[in-house]
Amino acid sequence: MSTLSLEELNVVLNKAQQMRDTNQDPDLIAETLLNFERRYRAAEHVVEAAKVYLHSGESGTEHARLVKMIEAFEKSEKQASDGTFGLG
Repeated sequence: MSTLSLEELNVVLNKAQQMRDTNQDPDLIAETLLNFERRYRAAEHVVEAAKVYLHSGESGTEHARLVKMIEAFEKSEKQASDGTFGLG
């Protein structure tokens, strides 16, 4: 399977958003795609913070930033799983 270009990905995500907004997603495929995209982007931020932390020689400041990123990711995952995502 090949990787989509950024342009192709944007087209697909826009279509998924349109399907969800117009209730044309009976099997929740578009909803699932949008959820995975959100989770992937959040995980990318954690990975980037980890790289900066390791590159910085494991500084205390970057460690604190990494911990905050992990906590934010875990919080968003919990909110998504218990249905409170976007409500608070």
